Amino acid sequence: MTPYQWRARYHDKGNALFVDGRLRVDGDDIDVRCRIARGAREEYAVIEIDDPRVQSLGQRGP
Repeated sequence: MTPYQWRARYHDKGNALFVDGRLRVDGDDIDVRCRIARGAREEYAVIEIDDPRVQSLGQRGP
């Protein structure tokens, strides 16, 4: 998976910072979202990636 371009926007809501973005990966646009509380360390950020190739890696068999 090779990202080529990206774009994002951010907004505050309460005590949290939200980022909505899109990566161009192997010719496809992939939605990415991130949220984190103000003042929190970066390892506490939540990052969500809407890419079926990545989601299938986390699934387990029966």
